[in-house]
Amino acid sequence: MHTVVAQLGRPVAAAAFVHLLLLAVYLSKFHGDASVLICAGAQRTGTPPYECVTRTIGPSGHDGQFYYSLARAPWRCHDGDIDVPAGRHLRIGYPALCWLLSAGEPHLLFYVMPAVNFVAIIVLSALGAFLALHHGQSPWWGFVLPLGANLGISLLHDFTDALSTVAVFALLAAWVFDARGYWIALAALLALFSREQNAALVGLIALAAPFRGRRRTAGAVAGVLALWAAWVMLLRLAYGSWPFLADSGQFEMPFVGMWYRWRHLGGNWGFSRRLAIIHAASMVHLLVLLIVAVVLAGRQRNRVLALATLGGVALAVLAGHNIYMDFWSYTRVFAWVPLCIWLGCLQTGQTWGLHCLWPGFLWSSVAALNYV
Repeated sequence: MHTVVAQLGRPVAAAAFVHLLLLAVYLSKFHGDASVLICAGAQRTGTPPYECVTRTIGPSGHDGQFYYSLARAPWRCHDGDIDVPAGRHLRIGYPALCWLLSAGEPHLLFYVMPAVNFVAIIVLSALGAFLALHHGQSPWWGFVLPLGANLGISLLHDFTDALSTVAVFALLAAWVFDARGYWIALAALLALFSREQNAALVGLIALAAPFRGRRRTAGAVAGVLALWAAWVMLLRLAYGSWPFLADSGQFEMPFVGMWYRWRHLGGNWGFSRRLAIIHAASMVHLLVLLIVAVVLAGRQRNRVLALATLGGVALAVLAGHNIYMDFWSYTRVFAWVPLCIWLGCLQTGQTWGLHCLWPGFLWSSVAALNYV
């Protein structure tokens, strides 16, 4: 037992150290001011709920500011403090958890929000190390897992992706390795309320469960879907519009978004050699991941995992210019792809595909150094 704990502990500790180092490097660029992690825009500061922010990111900021606002008051409607109030409110899981741990106290949230993401990264690494060791592989592949999913960016920007990613991984792993139904339902609940695109995976498992003789699991997952649908309807009634992020440019014809990024390697409005190198390298890495994912999907014995893998590829192919114009988006929102590659390699015993996950560390490092 002591040997097993030590084997699992080392890669998990290494994952914790690397992500704490990324956090320390990033914060050092802003004199240790934790308010920078919510990524509030300068045009939003000075008035509630952003009155306590002392460090901003550009004029408009990033998505983390909106989840900070939700974490201040998750159970009331929002308006001008959030760009798409209903759509952000749909992803209530992360801000609600942060509110629960902080009671919505504005200064405490600056620390609670990255702490929740950090714990999610540790949990993901621990799950990966345990599964790898249990299936005869090196537990150090658990260390690679959060790097491959590029969760460092979420840690540095208070995004919801860390919680969503660990939930999706737990959901797929629980299904692939025949875990008990209540674990599948719990992971499905967390996945659904973290990010709406995860509804496709949850629905897929609900449909597949009866064909594997798992009727109770199907019922439990269907119940989770019904609960999420009720939340969608509640938000629809409260805001008067459907709670989905459906701005133009989110999805377009195949490869349109990718082509936009390749045509604007040096930046969207001007040219930078450093940006050109970063964009080109990250896009090449994404293309490698997509090719590996398609190959592994064709070799999969588990149909749900194969379809989830192809679904991740489809999201990347159909994503529009609004996603590819932002380095913070296209390097993190296609998390299904690295997760499915990891699980597919573990299930088939073909670990060659795991090596393509390592470069994900570069994009978190670029974020930590504030190069983009």
